[in-house]
Amino acid sequence: MAVRFAAEHGVPGVVARGTMHTTGGQALSPTGGALYLDMRGLNDLRIGDTHLAAGAGATLRSAAEAAWTCGKRLASGVTGYTGLTVGGVLSVGGWSLDHVAGTIGDYADEIELVDGTGTVRTCSSTHNPDLHRWICGGLGQFGIITSATLRLMPARPYASFRVLRGMNRNDMLHATRSLIRRGQLDSVYGRRRGTDPSWEILAAAYHDHYDDPMPQMLRSMPDPTSHEGNPQPYIDQILAHDTQLYDPLIEQGWNILPKRWWDFFLPDTTISGFLAAAENSEPQDIYGDPSAVALALPKYRNSIRTGLHLPPPVGNRAHELVWLADGLLDPGLEHRDLTGWVARTQAWIEHLAAEAAQRGATVYHIGNVKHSALQHYSRALDHVTALKTEYDPAGLFGRGLWTTNTPTAQPAPPSATDRT
Repeated sequence: MAVRFAAEHGVPGVVARGTMHTTGGQALSPTGGALYLDMRGLNDLRIGDTHLAAGAGATLRSAAEAAWTCGKRLASGVTGYTGLTVGGVLSVGGWSLDHVAGTIGDYADEIELVDGTGTVRTCSSTHNPDLHRWICGGLGQFGIITSATLRLMPARPYASFRVLRGMNRNDMLHATRSLIRRGQLDSVYGRRRGTDPSWEILAAAYHDHYDDPMPQMLRSMPDPTSHEGNPQPYIDQILAHDTQLYDPLIEQGWNILPKRWWDFFLPDTTISGFLAAAENSEPQDIYGDPSAVALALPKYRNSIRTGLHLPPPVGNRAHELVWLADGLLDPGLEHRDLTGWVARTQAWIEHLAAEAAQRGATVYHIGNVKHSALQHYSRALDHVTALKTEYDPAGLFGRGLWTTNTPTAQPAPPSATDRT
């Protein structure tokens, strides 16, 4: 009803809000007078044998906990921070930590939404499949997600987790690829945290028995002391980022700090060169300690079928990795010159956007990289424009993105550093 009213009365935009986790104004309208919809009240959860029906305002954390009570888990895995709404995660695709899975949107088997005329629609891989593909990762361009049916699978009762520390970027990337090829871990990715310039690998495996499988799975890897540890319940492990890092920081006032993010999808052939360019151009004191992180999260390209705009394929699609490179930056709780930090960080992000474009990257639109629909959808722009005309004829949704400006740079051939 609210969307239909806006369409019929010339309201200049409708914006759905969840927990407003994005940092580039994605939950804001660029024009005054827009209608804002707080989606957090749509938080009901209904669990079946194979699926969980979730309101768009339910958080991933509540969905994971509800599934666990029935011996199930989300087949997609979860994001590193799970205090995000289901609708918000699906609108940006949802890049989970489990490298063996696709995006969270790939496991949303049915989605209900309200389009720009106020019409309630459902879509799936068999019913309105084009809308289903593009609504996941579509940045809210085609409608407001109101609920989703998420695929479940039996949860293995135990999880083991390790952090392999003290690596440079190339050692981290080499070891991560090696662990992925072994095919034993459920989640493996790279991270650097706070002011420490070294990289580490975070690895997790889910298993049926209490016996710890990690020493065998991580054989010949760096940092052998990390092989020590005890298995824990699966649900405790996947929520550990919240309970051990973010929840304590939020209590200390971290939520009110300014945040700036850079987020790019990169081919496996150029991820090393981009990380090198980021390290070589990094301003002093840009990573707040201990909360700011850089991440390198891989997935197999052929596992992703949503509307996320990934770089063009380079090699064998069946085994090709695509990396999400993130810089999730804040000045730290003790920083004093917040205005100066914001200006220096935004300038660095704009520099990194050019470096990323030269290496064939595309933008993951959750942070502070400035780009338009032309840049985001690229070769699919005509098709996506036709979809938007059909489902949002008044142009109510996503007005901050739906502009036209200079397209991204064309990819340069990989350098020797990029091929490392």
